[in-house]
Amino acid sequence: MDISRTFYFIKNTEGNYIGIVYNMNGDLHWLILPNYRGKGLLTNALSKTILPHIFQDNRKEQRITIDRERIGDLYYLASLKVALAVGFTIKENNARRTELTIERSKFEKVPFIDGINTSLSDNRKNKIVDKAREITFELFKITSELEMKKGFTYEVEEVKTIAESVKKATDIIYDICWYIKKSNQDIA
Repeated sequence: MDISRTFYFIKNTEGNYIGIVYNMNGDLHWLILPNYRGKGLLTNALSKTILPHIFQDNRKEQRITIDRERIGDLYYLASLKVALAVGFTIKENNARRTELTIERSKFEKVPFIDGINTSLSDNRKNKIVDKAREITFELFKITSELEMKKGFTYEVEEVKTIAESVKKATDIIYDICWYIKKSNQDIA
C-alpha cells in the first residue's frame, strides 16, 4: 500500500500561494487563506489539476470527510459546496460529518498531468531551516516548563521524545537545504 503524502499548493493569479490541499491518499484536507475564499480558486484547482493528478495513480475513487463538529458550520458548508461543485457525491451524512466520494471515471478524458517540483531560493531555504529550528527550540522550552511544573512523568518524557524527533527532523531539513544549494552551485 502506498502511504506517500502529497501537498498541492494553490496560487492566485498574481502567483502568490493562497492555499493548500493535503492528499492523505484516503482523504483530502484543504485550507484557503481567508481573503481568497469564495473566489473559486480551490474549486478550479481541484477540478482542473489536483483531482486529475490524483487519479493518475490508478485509484478508483477519492474520498473526503467533512467534519462539522471539528470545523464548525460555516467551514463545513463552504467545504461541502466546493466538494459538490467539483463532482463529489454524498455517501454518508449525519449531523456530525459527511463522507463524500468521487469516481475516477469523471477524469478519464483529462490529459496526463506531470507534477512540477520547483526549486527553493536561498532566502526560502534559510527561512525553512530557521522555522524548523524555532519549532525545535519551542518544543524543548515547553518540555522544560512542563518538567519544572509537573516533575518527571511519562507524559513529559513523551513530549521530550517528540522534541528530540523534531530536532532530528530539523537536522535532516538543514542537510536537504544544504544539498539543494550545493547541487545548484555544481550545475552553475
